Amino acid sequence: MKSNLVDWVITNMLAIQQGSLGHIRHVLKNDL
Repeated sequence: MKSNLVDWVITNMLAIQQGSLGHIRHVLKNDL
């Protein structure tokens, strides 16, 4: 149970990082 929670948190952190990076790239592309 505990290991599953850790995996879930890590997956969410990675997803948030990728999502924020994608958002930043999208904004930069619009500015260009």
